[in-house]
Amino acid sequence: MSAAYAPLYLAVASLGKLL
Repeated sequence: MSAAYAPLYLAVASLGKLL
């Protein structure tokens, strides 16, 4: 399951960097 959520986590991390 972790592998499936990896992309989502990366997307959230990217947004966090912008914010």
